[in-house]
Amino acid sequence: MKTLVVVALLLGFASAAQSDGLKVSIKPATSKWKVKARVAVTLKITNTGKTMSTFSVWLCSWGDQWVSSDNDLTWEPWGCDKNAPMPVGLAPGKSREWKLDMFAIDAARPGKHQLKMTFTPEGSGKSITSNAAAITVIR
Repeated sequence: MKTLVVVALLLGFASAAQSDGLKVSIKPATSKWKVKARVAVTLKITNTGKTMSTFSVWLCSWGDQWVSSDNDLTWEPWGCDKNAPMPVGLAPGKSREWKLDMFAIDAARPGKHQLKMTFTPEGSGKSITSNAAAITVIR
């Protein structure tokens, strides 16, 4: 009986790991950022698993679910009149993209930076970190 319970638990964990097959990638429009100049950054979530993956994103304040690895590279938060969690379903191999206008702050150190973005789906508590993008801050 104990063996059956252990096998059932392991199968449950295995299927949960497969449904968590999400990958985050980022692609800035340019690698050279002038201080305070807006740069469009594409944030992409791809289902790399073999089953449908569903997660929740805030309808309006989705930017609050992202964190920059570099405090010198950021974005302005925006206000929302109506906001609610929205389910996003991705079939295997499918992606969803968002555009975020980011900038280097006034006090940004000139030179090379490495930007990674971390996404936390609403209510999951599990964060996913992107690839690194090489950014050069220029004055």
